[in-house]
Amino acid sequence: MVQKIIGAYPTAFANDVLVLEAASNSIALAVKDTTGKLQAYELFQWQGNAAYTDMLREVRGESQLIQSNYTHSKIKWRVADALLLPPQKPDVVKEDLLHLAFGYKVGYEAYTQPLTVGSCVYRVPNDWVAAIMQSVVVQEQVHTYGVIAQQHLPQGIWLQVDADTVTISVFTPQFAGVRTLQYHTPEDVLYHVLHTLEAYQLSKDTVVHCCGWFDVKSALWDVLQQYLQNVQLPVPEADKIESSLLANYPSHTFTLVAL
Repeated sequence: MVQKIIGAYPTAFANDVLVLEAASNSIALAVKDTTGKLQAYELFQWQGNAAYTDMLREVRGESQLIQSNYTHSKIKWRVADALLLPPQKPDVVKEDLLHLAFGYKVGYEAYTQPLTVGSCVYRVPNDWVAAIMQSVVVQEQVHTYGVIAQQHLPQGIWLQVDADTVTISVFTPQFAGVRTLQYHTPEDVLYHVLHTLEAYQLSKDTVVHCCGWFDVKSALWDVLQQYLQNVQLPVPEADKIESSLLANYPSHTFTLVAL
């Protein structure tokens, strides 16, 4: 059963751009104006391995955003089977690269997102694609890694925390890497951060920017504060988000969403 975690709406907003972010156990909908400013946001989550078509049907029944008409609609896929690649020869087959990196799978569609330098290749389950394409007229598809790789974020480690996954990005100060990992306990997230510090040979006082859906009174935040030297809750830039969205939700919820 789908649970609506966030529903942040101003009194009025322009239906310019819809960004639907699809993950294994969640769907988020962000509405932005033509300047990229976040106008409204919804987050839906569920547990288990329910059929994506069924979950999306429930989302459609509860969402105030997915039914509207937009001048541009974009899907942002958040799937783990993704690679950031340097410029490649034209004869490189993305399916072969994904099979080598993540194992052979059937029932998936492979995509390439061109980047300023290189590209992001990824694969998505066919049933996800079919379910979403039946619900939204899509003009553009991107991957979370491709979006993050083209940002210029402050130096440090950036966490996007979700119900059961954490996306970890590294800027040193330029973009250095990103990956999405599952977690079950706060200690799992801590382990992933400590491993990232070691893998990138970063100092213990490296800033860890924590974003996403978590409470500052949670066990996760307590563990990160206890064992990491420099943990921060970044605030979205004022021109990136409609201020009324912050009335009922902590600002760190939207920091990376507003990119």
